[in-house]
Amino acid sequence: MPRTADRRAARLADLEAMEPQLERTTRLCSSLHTAAPRRLNKFMIRSSFFFTGPGETGTPPIVRLAAPRGVNLQLYLLILFEAQCRKPNGFAGPSPLPLNSREEVHSWTSLTFSKATQNDGLKTPISARANRERQVRSALKRLADEGLIQRNVGTPPRAVMALDESGKQGTETAYYHVPDPFESVITIPMEFVTQGWLYLLTPAEIRFYFAFRHLEKRYLRRPGAYFSPEARTSEYFLPRDVYESHLMLDRLGLIKRVADPRRRSDGKLVDFPSYAERGEKWPIHLFQLGDDSLLRQPAHESVRRALLNRPPRPQRTQIGPLFS
Repeated sequence: MPRTADRRAARLADLEAMEPQLERTTRLCSSLHTAAPRRLNKFMIRSSFFFTGPGETGTPPIVRLAAPRGVNLQLYLLILFEAQCRKPNGFAGPSPLPLNSREEVHSWTSLTFSKATQNDGLKTPISARANRERQVRSALKRLADEGLIQRNVGTPPRAVMALDESGKQGTETAYYHVPDPFESVITIPMEFVTQGWLYLLTPAEIRFYFAFRHLEKRYLRRPGAYFSPEARTSEYFLPRDVYESHLMLDRLGLIKRVADPRRRSDGKLVDFPSYAERGEKWPIHLFQLGDDSLLRQPAHESVRRALLNRPPRPQRTQIGPLFS
C-alpha cells in the first residue's frame, strides 16, 4: 500500500477512535461561544502570526509552533478565540478559565483535543486526561517562551493571558488587543472552531489554509491566486511538506486547485522532461478559496469523507448538528 494511503488510513483510524472525546470537546467549545457576552460571527487572526512582510526579518511564530504532534498551535488559537468571545474590542486581559477542571466544565485542558491516551505501563498508571493536562502545561510554557502569552497573571493568578500574535520580544510587553477591522488580519467563520475544524485539520493544513486566505486577499486577480515559490518560502515559510497539504484541503473543498491541461489529475506535469531540457520554470498551481459555508458543516464527517476519497456533501442552508 502506498505511503500516502497508509497515512490516510492511520488518520481515519484515529478519527474514529477519538470521536467521543472530539464530540465532548467541540460541544464545550460551542457552549463557550454561546455563553460569552460577545457572539462572534468571525474569528480574526493578525497576519503577523503567519506572514513576514517586506522589510521584516525572522520567521513568523506559527512556523515555530506548528509541530506535527502536540497542541501548541491549537491551544494558542483557542486562547485567541476565547479572548475574542469575551471582549468586543480593546485589551483582552487575563482569561478567567483555569488550567484544569472537570471534563464537562470549561478549562484549557477540557477545551484541548489530543491523542493523549492512558499510560498503563507505569507503576502508577496515568490517565488520558492527566496526559492531556501535561500536554497543555508543556504547550503553555512553549507559548510563554515564544512571547505569545503570559502565565499565572493577576490576583488570584489566572492560567493565561494572551499577548500579541507577533510574539514580539523586547523590553515592553505587547499585550493582546482584539483586532480592529482595518488591521492586517484574516477573518474566518467562527465555526472554524465550534464545528471542530481547528481540531481535525493538521498543523500543516492550518498553516497552508491561513496563508492562502491571506494571499488570496492580497492578490489582484481574485477570485484565485498563484502561490509562487517566492511567496511560499520567503513570506509564508511553507516547506514542501506543508505546501502539499493543499491536496487534503482540496479534497475537503476548503481550497480548490484549478485544473490545468499541462498537469495530470494528481498535479504532476504531463511532460516534465521537456521543461527541464529547455531550462524553463514549470507552471505553478492556481488555487481558489472554497466557499466558507463548508466550515459551517461538522468537521468530523467532512474529514472522514475526504479520507475515504468521497467528495464534499452538498452545502447545507442551515447549520446542522455537531455530528451527523
